[in-house]
Amino acid sequence: MKKGISIHEVTKSFLGTNGDKVYALDKLTFEPPHGKITALIGPSGCGKSTLLNIIGGFETADTGEVCLQAMNGQKPCMVFQSPALFDWLTVSQNVEFGLKRQHVPIKERKRAVRQMLTWVGLEAFKDAYPNELSGGMKQRVALARVLVLRPPMLLMDEPFAALDARLREKMQDLLLTVWEKLQLTVLFVTHDVEEALRISEQVVVFTERPGRIRASIEVKKDKLSECRSAIYKALL
Repeated sequence: MKKGISIHEVTKSFLGTNGDKVYALDKLTFEPPHGKITALIGPSGCGKSTLLNIIGGFETADTGEVCLQAMNGQKPCMVFQSPALFDWLTVSQNVEFGLKRQHVPIKERKRAVRQMLTWVGLEAFKDAYPNELSGGMKQRVALARVLVLRPPMLLMDEPFAALDARLREKMQDLLLTVWEKLQLTVLFVTHDVEEALRISEQVVVFTERPGRIRASIEVKKDKLSECRSAIYKALL
């Protein structure tokens, strides 16, 4: 069976303030490459986050379908702009939370948490609480909390947008490092063309609302200037 995800003619609408339908997505179709990072970019309100919510199961499409293929019953995991950590739990307890809900044996989950904290560089802060962490550290905990579940797909909704430029670059590097270890499929929403070029192998450009695919651009690291120009042209 073919692995990955396919999105076919997905349409999603909401009720506007005047009671009329407002379309966020209109017959959107595309197939992100399996095991790669795909960046989704486009104007505000064009349905990028809505698409992630549909894929993640938080919302349902009006019409169309999202097929998650060969994922063995696992669901995608999502990382938001706000880390949304449990303030009353330590770093290690936050990362362990999902494993406990899955009834993973204690020795196995402790080992998995230690490994993940090492990967994200927070092993020295395992007993700290969220209010003792910087914004970048909190986002690393949020990333570790979903990655420890070894999801088949990671959905990231502008996860680094609230960080300053230096921390944002560090988090991009961390994402790439972890992705190389796990080789999972990532859909990454961003407004930043440079971020999209830096982390992804494909950039999908959305139209203004209702969201459709205007362009899908393969990122060639030896031809970044051409890729950058193609993205900006598609955004016009």
